[in-house]
Amino acid sequence: MTQTTESNQPVTAPDGWRAIFRALVLILVAGFSFVTAHGLLIIAQHLRAQVPAGVIQKVGPSKSGWELHLTSGAVADFPSDVLYEQRPPITLKPGDAVAKQRWSLTYLLNGSPITSAAWMIRHWLLSDGRLIVLAIFLLLHTFFVMIYRKTPWADWGESRRQRPDREPKPVKPAKPRSLAYRLVVSPVKLWVAMTITMAIVLQFEMCCVFAVFWPLVKHG
Repeated sequence: MTQTTESNQPVTAPDGWRAIFRALVLILVAGFSFVTAHGLLIIAQHLRAQVPAGVIQKVGPSKSGWELHLTSGAVADFPSDVLYEQRPPITLKPGDAVAKQRWSLTYLLNGSPITSAAWMIRHWLLSDGRLIVLAIFLLLHTFFVMIYRKTPWADWGESRRQRPDREPKPVKPAKPRSLAYRLVVSPVKLWVAMTITMAIVLQFEMCCVFAVFWPLVKHG
C-alpha cells in the first residue's frame, strides 16, 4: 500500500506483518541465547565444584543445594540440580558415600556416577526444549532472509533509521554479504554475541542475589 506526497514520490506504508515477523525472530534468538548463557554458567559452576571423597554424617541446606558434613570432618556443598534432575530424584542421607573432583563433571554416589559431561551438556545445553527453540529460530530466520533478502537485525536497524521522527544520518555502505553468509554465519555471530552478553549479566545478577538473600536463608 502506498500514498502520494506533494512531490508525487510514492511512500511505502509500514509493513506490519514484516515487523511482527522480524520481532518474532529476534525474540527467539534472544530466548535461546538466554538459556544457553544460563546453561554455560551452570556447567562452569559444576566444573569448579569439588566434593571430597567421604561418607555423609549430616545433611543440611546450602546456597547451592546441600551442605554435607562428612565423617572425615570435611564439609562440602552438593548441588541440588544433580539430584533432582535424576529419574527418579535422589535424596542424600547419612551413610551415603560421595565424591567429585574439581574440573570434572562426574558426581559419584556410593561408587556409581550419577552425572557425566554428556549428561551435563544434554541437560543444560541440548535439552529437547532448547533444540525445538533453536530449530524454530533457524527456520524462521531462513524464511525471513529468503523473503526480504536481509537478516532480521539488519532490517530492524534500517527500520529505525527510516523512522520519520529521527533525523536522517549518513549511513556507511554495508559490505555486501552472500546469501550463504546471511543464512549461516550471521545468525551464529548474533547468537554468540548475545550469549556472551547475557552470561555476563546473569553472572552479575546471581552474585547480587546470593549476596543479599543467602545470609537471610543461612540465619533464618
